[in-house]
Amino acid sequence: MFKTKAGLYALLAAFIVVIFISSGSAWGQCYGALSLSPDFFGYDYLVRLCVHFGDPSSIPDQVQCCRTMNPDEEYIDFPIYLYNAHEGVRFIEFGVTANDTIVSFVPENGFMIYSAYNYKEDGVYKLDLAVKSFSPVCAPVLVGYAKVERAHGIDPVWLDLRQNKQTGRMIARDVHWRTHYLVSPHHGGYVGSSYLYACQPPVCPEPNDAVEDFNAEMAHGCAVQLTWRGGGGNTTIIRYRTDRFPTGYDDGELAVEMPSMPGEELYYFQTNMPLHTILYYKAFSVTKDSSGNILTNSFVECSSVDTVMTSCEIAVDNASWGEIKSMYK
Repeated sequence: MFKTKAGLYALLAAFIVVIFISSGSAWGQCYGALSLSPDFFGYDYLVRLCVHFGDPSSIPDQVQCCRTMNPDEEYIDFPIYLYNAHEGVRFIEFGVTANDTIVSFVPENGFMIYSAYNYKEDGVYKLDLAVKSFSPVCAPVLVGYAKVERAHGIDPVWLDLRQNKQTGRMIARDVHWRTHYLVSPHHGGYVGSSYLYACQPPVCPEPNDAVEDFNAEMAHGCAVQLTWRGGGGNTTIIRYRTDRFPTGYDDGELAVEMPSMPGEELYYFQTNMPLHTILYYKAFSVTKDSSGNILTNSFVECSSVDTVMTSCEIAVDNASWGEIKSMYK
């Protein structure tokens, strides 16, 4: 049946690839250049980086990572955005590669260049970057523009987002200088004719849109009032900790879990919380099936988190002795 061993090996290799993809084992592609298991680093909570030519409000649902090339366009500015930033980001380290000359990177929105190294390797133009901000930056946010010159008249001109080769890292640091891995689900973007690699739909399913306008504040009596607008899932899960923000929907203490619809305005009064301490809240919008299993996780932005200093105020004239004593337990 097979005239050569090479033909047999090729068929076996193709069969193995089909098995891996059908069983969901092609997880390495989720990370692009990182090629790491999403189960190990928590893929859903990685900070995202993308090339986006559209309005920031369309991130993350409609990332517009390509556009047509204007006639006689000599310089192309690739806008690079950050999202899924949790409590905010102060430092980003990554690299960009292009098929034509990378002239510069122009930071925006409070970011400034911490280090930059521009070089050419194997016919590809590269720029390794680290940018920082004095205060945490919330997302989605324009980090800056990578400017590429069409010195060789190439069409299309593509830009890929990858690791910083000088450090071997692609990371973001938050307000507490903790490290979060960066990932570019769309790889990058291009201008001009279609390009097979950059600007592709993410291989792995992306999380739901984040909960928005989340707010925690003390209400009358011994209660914290939580208000928010529903994210992209069908269930809101709100967790809290006393030492830091929760890292996921199963971390910390449960404040509330309730059905929700995208954009729905909701509230909840929490009474079973510790007093006289700072509580760090984070809200998640997940999708559950009819059996209660979580199918899709949640993006998290600054609008999904808040803190409150708990205290207890009651009207003494109308309070029982038991209520007053409970304030000092």
